[in-house]
Amino acid sequence: TERLLRYNADGSWDTTFGVNGIVDMERNNGEFIYHVGVQSDDKIVVCGLEEKLVNGAFAKFVFVWRFLPNGALDNSFGLNGVAEYTTAEWANGETYLQIHDMIVLADNSILINQTYQGTLGNHVILHKMTANGAPDASFGTNGDFFKTDPNYSGVYTYSSSAIQPDGAIVSTFTPYDGDLQA
Repeated sequence: TERLLRYNADGSWDTTFGVNGIVDMERNNGEFIYHVGVQSDDKIVVCGLEEKLVNGAFAKFVFVWRFLPNGALDNSFGLNGVAEYTTAEWANGETYLQIHDMIVLADNSILINQTYQGTLGNHVILHKMTANGAPDASFGTNGDFFKTDPNYSGVYTYSSSAIQPDGAIVSTFTPYDGDLQA
């Protein structure tokens, strides 16, 4: 079970949200929530990572849930309130898949910054979804932009993103490399 809580502006618990201030999200997969954001219409988006059984083997997926302002699942988002995606790039031998941030943009689209280590090096992926959870086909290749650092000997890569007023995306890319110690 993953849990979503809401507090009032003064820090008190908002018991009008969900059931007594709590929304429990139960799914059959091993999953972790990493980030939460709010769209301009007060709909709540939650992003995480899950492993689920696909053809007899566990596969990693990124998921985004969307909730109405009262905590009810928004079934108009993705498939029954959940949008999820995976890629052949990280499904084929990745390790250390991480979600570093999720940003709700001014038009309510969603940008997810993630990294992983694969057979070709360390990778940063920016994934952009429309406000309703579909991949944004106008961004990168079917909603994904990849950057690879082929020279690495470490295992973790770190990244973060921010949006400039003109809509440009600024991202960091800091691979951990044991050979580059000061």
